[in-house]
Amino acid sequence: MLKDLLVEWMVEHPLSLFQSETLLVQSNGIGQWLKFALAEDRAKGGAGIAANIDLSLPSMFIWRAYRAVLGEEAVPKTSPYDKSRLTWRLFRLLAELPKESVFTPLEEFLEGDHAGQKRWQLAERLSDLYDQYQIYRGDWLESWGQGEDRVCDSQGLPLNLAESDCWQAALWRLIGDDLGEQKMLARSDMHRQFLAACKRGAVDKSKLPARLIVFGVSALPQQILEALHALSDHIQILLCIHNPCRFYWADIIDGRELFNSERRRHANKGGIPENLTPELSHQFAPPLLAAWGKQGRDFIRLLDRFDESHQFKSQFGLNRIDLFDNSYGEETLLNQIQRSIRDLEPLTDSKIALDPSDESLRFTQAYSAQREVEILQNELLDQLAKDSTLSPRDILVMVPDVDSYRAEIESAFGWMDKSDPRFIPFSISDQSVKAHNALLNGIEQVLSINESRVGVTHLLQLIELPAVQLRFGFDVSEVATLAQWIRDAGVRWGLDSAHRSLQGMPEGLEQNSWLFGLKRMLLGYAVGESDSWGDIAPLSSVQGVSANAVGGLSKLVRILSSWSERAAKPLQVDAWLTAIEGLLTALFDPQSVEDELLLDQIQRSLAELVQQAKEAAVVEAVPLKVVSELLLANIDPPNLNRRFMAGGITFATLMPMRAIPFRRIYLLGMQDGAYPRTQVRNDFDLMARPDLFRPGDRSRRDDDRYLFLEAMLSARDHLGISWVGRSAVDNSERPASVLVAQLRDYIDAQWQHPEGDLLKQLTTTHPLQPFSRRYFESDSTLFSYAKEWRASYDLLPPDKVVESPYQQESQLSLDALSDFFKAPARDYFKTRIGATLLRPRDIPDEFEPFEHNALDKHRHLDHLLEKAADIEPEFLEQEIDRFIEQLSLSGQFSWGGFAERQKRLLKSNVIATLRHRDWVLAEQAWQRLDSEQLALTLSNSSLSAEVTNLYQAQENYLALFLTPSAVITKGGPRADRMLTLWPKHLFISAVKGSVSSRLAGPDGVIELSPVSQSAAIKHLSEMMQWRLANLNGPLALAARTAIKLLESDLAGAKTEYEGEREGNELERISELEALWPTFADLLVNGFESHAQALYAPMLESVNLWREGQR
Repeated sequence: MLKDLLVEWMVEHPLSLFQSETLLVQSNGIGQWLKFALAEDRAKGGAGIAANIDLSLPSMFIWRAYRAVLGEEAVPKTSPYDKSRLTWRLFRLLAELPKESVFTPLEEFLEGDHAGQKRWQLAERLSDLYDQYQIYRGDWLESWGQGEDRVCDSQGLPLNLAESDCWQAALWRLIGDDLGEQKMLARSDMHRQFLAACKRGAVDKSKLPARLIVFGVSALPQQILEALHALSDHIQILLCIHNPCRFYWADIIDGRELFNSERRRHANKGGIPENLTPELSHQFAPPLLAAWGKQGRDFIRLLDRFDESHQFKSQFGLNRIDLFDNSYGEETLLNQIQRSIRDLEPLTDSKIALDPSDESLRFTQAYSAQREVEILQNELLDQLAKDSTLSPRDILVMVPDVDSYRAEIESAFGWMDKSDPRFIPFSISDQSVKAHNALLNGIEQVLSINESRVGVTHLLQLIELPAVQLRFGFDVSEVATLAQWIRDAGVRWGLDSAHRSLQGMPEGLEQNSWLFGLKRMLLGYAVGESDSWGDIAPLSSVQGVSANAVGGLSKLVRILSSWSERAAKPLQVDAWLTAIEGLLTALFDPQSVEDELLLDQIQRSLAELVQQAKEAAVVEAVPLKVVSELLLANIDPPNLNRRFMAGGITFATLMPMRAIPFRRIYLLGMQDGAYPRTQVRNDFDLMARPDLFRPGDRSRRDDDRYLFLEAMLSARDHLGISWVGRSAVDNSERPASVLVAQLRDYIDAQWQHPEGDLLKQLTTTHPLQPFSRRYFESDSTLFSYAKEWRASYDLLPPDKVVESPYQQESQLSLDALSDFFKAPARDYFKTRIGATLLRPRDIPDEFEPFEHNALDKHRHLDHLLEKAADIEPEFLEQEIDRFIEQLSLSGQFSWGGFAERQKRLLKSNVIATLRHRDWVLAEQAWQRLDSEQLALTLSNSSLSAEVTNLYQAQENYLALFLTPSAVITKGGPRADRMLTLWPKHLFISAVKGSVSSRLAGPDGVIELSPVSQSAAIKHLSEMMQWRLANLNGPLALAARTAIKLLESDLAGAKTEYEGEREGNELERISELEALWPTFADLLVNGFESHAQALYAPMLESVNLWREGQR
């Protein structure tokens, strides 16, 4: 209604053609929305055009008004009291504090601050504090400037400052003295002069707008209201203010005694006592308004001080000047809540029956932010399909911080092609530049290089920037190969030993740094596969055209190392300007217009920083951190230029002045701790003290409460509230925001549902995964438009039966049969569906290898066993030492005592395994046979494999394999080590006849007893039939769990499958989770009988051998 009234006023009372319409708003959302409203056709309630409109933030306009009234000579464009300029001045003054006892608290805080970083942080905090004082406590600053160490409370009563706080007044006077002739340019001083000039009538109206409109604001400082009131004697000012209630409601919230104005624009509602106490307010007012409306109450009561509505009612012949919509359409739950606030209706004794079909207000619990957005997408697709009058522009989605949801929004809404029927146009508003500009993030990484370890991920992200690739000649196709070489070269973190020393490491430790890896890559390219040169082990895989990327990497690391050395020392601000400009030129070659504009903005910001420091007479050398923080902050200042309502669904941050009506509003991320947002105030902030509070003072939590109220009142048809209500780790419940809890309590106290628990009916808890079967079951209330997931359930119906039969291959490799035997579920997905459900790949290891994980240890041992297998015994230890030293030079070990321990363990493991191998071979005069390609025909299928590691002694055969892993557990054989060996054992026995297969490990030898040729053929045929049955419908099989079941009992098998230990089979084989998420699922689908039939023959054949036994 405010919008309609304003548009009508502007149409009925237009300005001249060349006059701008000046609007004060506090968000680009309101401004954009107003422009759209004005541009609408006259038939649709608009003006037909929106042109020559000047949108401004209130504080910026007021400073321009000061200049217009007081003169541009008296008021500069920028004030020396602006935060950025005042910070520099305070930075200098804090280093030059007079030796007076009043400054002792500051001196104690700054003690030992040799680098100046604490001083800079304090200067930033103090400049922000004095900026707030200029706006909200101008009278304090005036008193302090006159030498009085006192403040005034909300009632104007003077209070002397405590001795520990007097430094604030003394420091303010010190700032004034330092400014000299510019001392009176503080905003509070300008304000006082401005009010006096307006009162005298010394105003040049030609320099002011003909009309000023303040629209949609929910809070303004008293200082700005005073300025607007003073201007109202000279220009027309329209204040269009949103008020949630049409009656006087200030007394329902604590703090009414702080308002001394006798004016009341709104009348009391009948039946409410004149002197209502807070204890009785719930009997006469809606609890939500009392809980969330403090900020709005304070603002409206401040307006009452300047309200002269009786004058302009008669001046314009108006019977009423307040507009409240007396109808809310259908009597939905949402509309009833809105009406209760508008009409100041308290809770009633009797509950209201809720229509079961009412969907105006819904709550959603999800497991993560990603799931919140995915659930929202399905909800919106459903609503847009049901309601042909609903368009994406009618939908607003708000979150506490849109930057933290940007990736989730783009992954859910941004991947679909526009030709897809599920595509919904959307725009993300309020994004910071850093949130979506990769180049700026790269610049930030480079500027803070001495505060970072510069790990593999860090530098690879830099290399992936197009501006870096163009500068250093990196081809996109070569980056993946380069990344693999970087990992193979043993790079972990740190540019070089000097950079590592900045992180607290001893000097001279170059191993696993970027320089260490580069030496290996460059030497590998020069000499290929060769022994080490000095203390450098060449990386022989660096070859071919892609090796050009190593040259680019070498240049990049050299530039960064040089910058790291320079950045470690303080410089004067103008010297940092030259250094940073040179660095950006050396690193980045912009490819896009956006990148060029960003670099140009950085250069202008650097020049502005130099000017600010010069004005504040800062000539000392400052740390890079000071300059870089200011520079990055200036790149992304708050303004009205950020996109809002740019088309489609609007995603935005919950921020002030967003009280724009949308048909459907969704609030995401409304969990406890995330909203209301917390704000940590300085303990020396006098405004934060309860006895010094004044109406109109800003509080982040009060702001957020009022924002939540405004959002609820702005929804026309539907309000959806979502939060992360369950832990994705342990499924524990997580509480919603206290505001959501209050809303739910209010609804539960006032309404009832015919089907029982009201809140349960209004709340939907969604599954952890978007592919949950619950979304695709016919009797489920949940639904999904993700046809890709539905297709997977078409392949895997509930009974797990695939309709088209799988035919046995005519040619089958032994490896394929082994894959099935080791992991039937994985083989089903790989062979039948053509998919592998891999666990997320680990991020690159960026820490020293103090301990080898199981995979690295196994890889190193395999490498050593392969190298040492054919070495003569007398040279064995010497050669193993040489191989281990090669591994050390390639960065595979840590340093010092850590490395020596790792080397001893590897060496002892290899020697023990080879000793067990030698013992086995000494049993008979075994002669190793050459590798041989063997084939066997079974059931019209040819089974083939290349057989190695086969030995013969007369008519006997031995298959001997080595493993670096333990083969014995609790005094018995580890049968699971034979999962790969058993199919080979059967295959060789079926082709060659009786064979003994042995597996030598560091702790002993285990053996598969000889099997007759006929028995081997029988077992192989049965195994192939089991594989075929599994491919025609996945069988309830898990190899390790089956072995544990046959060796122990159901309890042991359950622990092996899903026990709370690292490496259970459900964790090892991710495909099992898709088929049999619990051990109970395995059991009810025939697991015990399957395990007995498939794995019992192998267990009967496994024997344990130890050294000294025959």
